Order: sequence, then C-alpha cells, then structure tokens
Amino acid sequence: MRPVSVRFKCFGPYMAEQFIDFEVLEKSGLFLICGETGAGKTTILDAICYALYGRSSGGLRGDLSVMRCKLAEKEDETLSEFVFDSGGKRYKFVRSLKFGRKKLNDSHNCLELRGEEYVPIFENPKATNVNQKAQELIGLTYDQFRQVIILPQGQFEKLLVSDSAEKEKILVSLFHADRWQKISDEIYRRVAERDTA
Repeated sequence: MRPVSVRFKCFGPYMAEQFIDFEVLEKSGLFLICGETGAGKTTILDAICYALYGRSSGGLRGDLSVMRCKLAEKEDETLSEFVFDSGGKRYKFVRSLKFGRKKLNDSHNCLELRGEEYVPIFENPKATNVNQKAQELIGLTYDQFRQVIILPQGQFEKLLVSDSAEKEKILVSLFHADRWQKISDEIYRRVAERDTA
C-alpha cells in the first residue's frame, strides 16, 4: 500500500477541511509527521485508520461519532477519506456521519479508480464489507495495521514484546510469506515420510 492523500473535516479538533497530499511529500524522499503534543499528529493517523477500518489508530476511541468535532452543528458532516495505491490500482475509502431527520447516520464506502472516476466496489456498502475490503487490499487486519503501519504512540513496545507466534503472523501477512510456509511444510512432510520408510 502506498498512501496518496488523506482528507478529513469536522473530525477531532479540526472543524475546517484538512487535506494532506502524500505524493507531494514523498517527492522529497522520506517525510516525518511531527509536532508538539496536541498538535494533531494522531488525528491524521486516526483519519486514515477510520477511513479504512472504521476505528481509531489507538483503538480506544470507539466509532466515528466519538471523533466528531465538538464544534460541529447538526448540519455539518464529519468526513474521513483516504486514497491509496495497492496492486497497481488506486482506491478511495470514505466514512462519514451526518444528522438525518432524527439521528446521526453513518456512511461507509470504498471505491476504485477506473479511468478518470472512482467507481464504488459495492452496490450497497456496509461497514463490515468496507472493513473486509480494506483488510483484503492491504493484507493486514486492523490490529496488524495498527502494529505494523501506524504504530500508535506507546504501541511500538507492544510489537517488540509480543510473543513469537503473534510476530510471525504479522510478518507472514506483511511479506506474504504464507506460500513459503506451505513449501516448507511440504518439504518437512516429505523428509519425515522418507525417514519413516
């Protein structure tokens, strides 16, 4: 996965729309998201994580309604949109909240760029469909994404001290090493079979 852009509004402390173009940033090589405590670094990561999985990067803030800006009026829409490239294609994941006649309504969608326009992947997208599509395209579950890609504040140590089985699952998924594991298992089976013959 290669991030292209993130856009959010009425999200966390930001009432006005914010847009970050990662393609411009990557032209300089590596880039770093840095700033004082409370400057909004985690909000950027939350916007990406909410757009993909419908949950915060830290996993502690609950659904998107918790991240709705406290200054928002009823008519204001909370939006989180993340665009990224994967497998030679470009995708856009969008989550939003807006008040209907009686309650706050949520919307979830994932789209694929075809030609010059984004086309919805699902006819009637549900949160679970969008979450599963994110997992399929990125190759990581929400927890693995948080550990490997986002590494939220204070969570890096958790990756380092996780048990070997959990680290192996993450690395196998990240590097698509499951096929090599199958080959290794088959070689082991054949050797064991030969030794017993």
